[in-house]
Amino acid sequence: MLKYFKRDSLKILVDLGSLRPYQELSMGIDFIPRLAGQAEYELIKKDRNIDGLNDIVHATATKIARAHKASIMREIKRQEDAEIQKKKQERDKIEATKLRKEHRNALREAYSLKKLAADFVN
Repeated sequence: MLKYFKRDSLKILVDLGSLRPYQELSMGIDFIPRLAGQAEYELIKKDRNIDGLNDIVHATATKIARAHKASIMREIKRQEDAEIQKKKQERDKIEATKLRKEHRNALREAYSLKKLAADFVN
């Protein structure tokens, strides 16, 4: 069958692993434990990668959640401050109105006293 096959081609095929003796085709005693070890290593490596990614996602999500919560607290504080400022302005407005009214009443009373004193003197 390989009568017309060139020697160089035979060597190349043997080197590439296409043609091997039947003894070399068996898996061997140490291949399966190595294969199992490699599979276990790959599973452990995959789990570590997944754990690492989970840690990164958790840290990022925690950071974003903290920033979001701080933003919410700042907005609540701003709204409370605005409400306090509005109430203060209303109180100041009422107080100013009351002071103007008292001032007008004092002027009226002073005018009335002045007029009464002028009438009393005359």
